[in-house]
Amino acid sequence: MFLIYKPGDGEEQEWWFDPQDMRVKEAEAIEKRTGWDWTEYFIHLLAGSVLARRALLWTFQRRIHPTLRFEDVDFAMSELTLEYDQAELQRLRDKTAEQDGVTAEQLAQLDEQVTQARPGLGKAPASSGG
Repeated sequence: MFLIYKPGDGEEQEWWFDPQDMRVKEAEAIEKRTGWDWTEYFIHLLAGSVLARRALLWTFQRRIHPTLRFEDVDFAMSELTLEYDQAELQRLRDKTAEQDGVTAEQLAQLDEQVTQARPGLGKAPASSGG
């Protein structure tokens, strides 16, 4: 998935995030900051937790600014988004199709989202874009 930060007063930044590729030191820092183990953290992130998203932004920004304090990471809710890649959306669509009561219209909407999504970066390292 992509973490996209568009500050109103600065340059847009974008990072690729795969929880399996996160370095242990960074994952531990997130766990310490949030109080959640890695699995709980990822569930909270996907559920839209502001704390989880702030911790992820802090982690990626610290790669550029190692002394950045968590307390100094602040953003408007509209400035930070998570975007699923095609493979993630396809997995979601496939799991949804297995559920009882799912309509053809719902699957068609998911199919459309899959076709419009960007491909993921696979195992490429996270980096800042501009």
